[in-house]
Amino acid sequence: MNFRAQRTMATISMAILAGCAGEAPLETFQVSGKVLYLGRPLTNGSLTFSAPNLPLYFAAISPSGGYETRLPAGRFAVSVASPSEMPAGMKPMEEFAHVPKGMQLPTRYGDVQTSPLTIEVAPGEPNMRDFALTR
Repeated sequence: MNFRAQRTMATISMAILAGCAGEAPLETFQVSGKVLYLGRPLTNGSLTFSAPNLPLYFAAISPSGGYETRLPAGRFAVSVASPSEMPAGMKPMEEFAHVPKGMQLPTRYGDVQTSPLTIEVAPGEPNMRDFALTR
């Protein structure tokens, strides 16, 4: 799935989740940044943003390592998923075949419960947050 398709799916998911809640939509604010692993841009994948009493929010990671989304104000735990994290025996889709083998992420980043990544979203602020992942 290319970046545009990932971003469209994330937007549709957010709209569905907001519609299912039956409440007025929360005011959201632009959030953007880069995702780096070992100092290099992560070239694909997605971010999941989780906060108590809110739906999950998502952002696709572009081939340059950038991401952008809209989030309500507050503190979010952040997890990172990358197509290079394939279960044993599965092969990545052809469009992700360019991912370097050394870019497989440590498993702690794949779950909001274990990921050390967080973001604090402030209303009216330029909410720019880069995530530097390590081994």
